Amino acid sequence: MFKGELIGNLGADALLQSGNDGKFVTFRVAHSVKYTDRATGQIVNNTTWVSCTWNHDGGGLLQYLKMGAKVFVRGSISSRLYTGNDGQKHAGINMSVQEIELCGGRVEANAESVKAWLDANPSQHDNVKQYIESIKSF
Repeated sequence: MFKGELIGNLGADALLQSGNDGKFVTFRVAHSVKYTDRATGQIVNNTTWVSCTWNHDGGGLLQYLKMGAKVFVRGSISSRLYTGNDGQKHAGINMSVQEIELCGGRVEANAESVKAWLDANPSQHDNVKQYIESIKSF
């Protein structure tokens, strides 16, 4: 099995879908690398897109999986060949997601998201306080 981890931004809002095996969430993650080409001196921005499927109903996380959100995903990776709109063959990367975490973004949006999540999950208040105390030492 080929496993991988990825940090990137959602290219569009995640979609909750239904199939024979139940509900699942689909989304695309873009991972960009910026570097300077030594030969030309030009800045090159290389973006790789990964199509993700999460066999889950999204729970409370789905509402935060919006276009532009930065996420960490871990799962099994596979490749696929497809014919694009240009008629050419292309290779794609798929990930069957086993783990997903939100990774920041706008501070205001994160604060609102955390408050809404805590309001919906009051039993987690102590866990969040312990986590905040544990990271203060960094």
